[in-house]
Amino acid sequence: MKKNLPLIIGLAIPVLMIVFVAAAIYIPSLFAHPQYSFVFSAGDTYSTNYGDHYSVVKNTIVKNTVPYPKDQNNAPYPKSNPIGLFVYNAKTDSVSPITFEEAQKLTVDISSKSPDGYILDRGGNNNGIFEIFGSNRNYNEWYLKKGVVSKKVYLTAQNDRYGYNGYYDQFLGWVISGDISTK
Repeated sequence: MKKNLPLIIGLAIPVLMIVFVAAAIYIPSLFAHPQYSFVFSAGDTYSTNYGDHYSVVKNTIVKNTVPYPKDQNNAPYPKSNPIGLFVYNAKTDSVSPITFEEAQKLTVDISSKSPDGYILDRGGNNNGIFEIFGSNRNYNEWYLKKGVVSKKVYLTAQNDRYGYNGYYDQFLGWVISGDISTK
């Protein structure tokens, strides 16, 4: 046993490092419990110039419509995927589409930080040691972060991936009041 002690230590150190790095990455996400849901809009990038666009005025979501252009024969260009409205439900960790009428019933806060201290951040989730082990720089992913605690959120709905290549997405605001429980 004494002869094999250096071998055992030599094999144990890499295993312990892997366990330590895995714990440093995954344990903080266990403590992330955001309380506030948020509303965002998403669609394909062609829709960013035309169609319905959403913004927030006095804590209410409003819609502005930019007409699609016409070609030289005065025929309208084909419409692409329209920009839609979605709500991320923090309690169920899910995303659902909502209508403009449903969105108008919500009171939203456009602050970058939610009332419980979380921020929505794109792809800068560096959970590794000195940003070497376990770093994640995928700018197509979203995280709710509060200090060192972070939670990856999947902004998907109906098997479509919003916020990924070819799609436009925009955070509109934290849901302060209004019913999203049916979503």
